[in-house]
Amino acid sequence: MKFNPINIPKQVFEIVKILNENNYEGFIVGGSVRDMMLGKTPKDFDLTTNAVPEEVVKMFEKEDFRVIPTGIKFGTVTVMMDGEPFEITTYRNEADYSDFRRPTAVSFSKNIAEDLKRRDFTCNALAFSPKTGQLVDLFGGIKDLENGIIRAVGNPNERFKEDALRLMRAVRFATRYGFRIEEKTKEAIKNHADKIRHVSIERVKTELDGILLSNKPSVGIRLLQELGILKIILPEVSILELVPQQSPWHNQNVFGHTLDALDGTPKRLDLLWTILLHDTGKKDARTRDETGRDRFIGHMEISGRIAEEILRRLKFDNASIKKIIKLINLHQEEPHKRNKMKHFLRRLGVENLQDFDDMRMADIKAHHPDKIDTGMEMLQQRRDLWNDILDKNEPYDIKHLAINGDDILALGIPQGEIVRKILKELLLLVINDPRKNTKEFLKRWVSKNWERLEKNEM
Repeated sequence: MKFNPINIPKQVFEIVKILNENNYEGFIVGGSVRDMMLGKTPKDFDLTTNAVPEEVVKMFEKEDFRVIPTGIKFGTVTVMMDGEPFEITTYRNEADYSDFRRPTAVSFSKNIAEDLKRRDFTCNALAFSPKTGQLVDLFGGIKDLENGIIRAVGNPNERFKEDALRLMRAVRFATRYGFRIEEKTKEAIKNHADKIRHVSIERVKTELDGILLSNKPSVGIRLLQELGILKIILPEVSILELVPQQSPWHNQNVFGHTLDALDGTPKRLDLLWTILLHDTGKKDARTRDETGRDRFIGHMEISGRIAEEILRRLKFDNASIKKIIKLINLHQEEPHKRNKMKHFLRRLGVENLQDFDDMRMADIKAHHPDKIDTGMEMLQQRRDLWNDILDKNEPYDIKHLAINGDDILALGIPQGEIVRKILKELLLLVINDPRKNTKEFLKRWVSKNWERLEKNEM
């Protein structure tokens, strides 16, 4: 494998130059070196040096650069150059990790080797000197990259005891790069899987997001299952491996179907999470009829409730929660009548139509191979129907009515619940017959019928 130091920013060379001029070393380290080894342009460049944080602050402030003490207690400061942040961390020795996540204290080293041996995986224990072109690889990281292996540096049990987030990082790296996890490293992950409970839920979500956005997310989810992590962080998904689907539409259990659907989902996080959780209610909804076929009546609503619990636990924002639950609740809606399609569009919202379409395609393509063509034909019929409704601007929402609440009040109707009832009734009227959606007709109808509607006679 040939190392190609590509697209290194000029600011990195400037930082190393300043360090060297003050008689200190400076290396690009970790993931940025790994990515350059793989021929990828790093998203950011982390630097390491034998200068202690106070010395780093002093020398860069002397050069009139803004310096932020980002994590000075742990040896990291951020230097701002041309409006861009660059982190510089002092070489560190092994430290005490009492909470399986962050060191309680660190000691600094003057030796790059000491710093590299505390890192997580061999592919990340690489350093490169922009000044000399020296590539430091003390733990076989290059060979592991060549062979597609994720291997812990040194004793894997020690690495995972230090930082439990590494349990999921190993899976994310393996999924992202299509690598395999070395056996001793894999066994150590299994042994320490329970320590993932010590990691903040926000960091767990970030790692899950990274796995879902990979080219083949099923690989990562299966690895999490195999390693005993999934049952801790997403037990509602893990249990689906025990839920069969005896049905002409399926040839796998719910877990297998979900993972196949994930691999066919466009790389949009809301949509990926929708697919991951869309069938979580099948465990509770499942019944087997007298023919031996499994039925999952009501599983969409149950899945929606379970998904909301999961999403709130993972601290999703409210807008994403609302959208994902809506898609899950409607994921098997297939109205074939025009008026029912209009009600469906009202519930879904036309802004979510592309997500719904992509979700249905991913779901259908993960069904039994003999049923995929049938499912796609049905979906195309629904597309033709909703496109025709939209092209003709046929009303399907209260906001499409030719009159509004103010128009109703202007007719002398008292303010209150009756206005909402009238608008709902008018919507039903024009959904069934769009020709009636004129201001004149609707006003006449309200004037003639509102009193009966108020008395619940309609």
